[in-house]
Amino acid sequence: MQGYVAPSTFAITLTALAADAARESIAIDNRTTMYDDFSIQLKISPIAAGTLADDKCCYIYFYASVDGTLYDDPCTGADAAITLLSPSNLRGPFVVNMASIFPSAYEASIGSVASFFGGVVPPKWGIVVDNQTNAALNGTAGNFVSYVRGLFFTT
Repeated sequence: MQGYVAPSTFAITLTALAADAARESIAIDNRTTMYDDFSIQLKISPIAAGTLADDKCCYIYFYASVDGTLYDDPCTGADAAITLLSPSNLRGPFVVNMASIFPSAYEASIGSVASFFGGVVPPKWGIVVDNQTNAALNGTAGNFVSYVRGLFFTT
């Protein structure tokens, strides 16, 4: 059987994220809770005007830390802007497709974080959102949601 804990928010500031820019979330620390897996719910909103182009999506990548201090390059474990390396050592991507501009908001559920790490959740992990919509994301914080929920197996 499996059980779930209550969802909680985690920090990633996506308001006004520029086109072709990326931002990492704060690291989720699983060293104490030791959940078997996590699911994520995201809500991402494009700008209020303009035209979506390029890939018309945001790519969601995953980063990890085995020792709790060193992270996959270029991540730091903080809610921060980053420049992605090419090629990247991050896992993913999970794709959030976007067909039109605001007021559309795009919600995406990522059912298994462990699947991006070969089935095992690392001690600390986080996400990176790479905006490939050809436009900045919406500038209002309330138009974004980031939830994480731990999952555990019981006998």
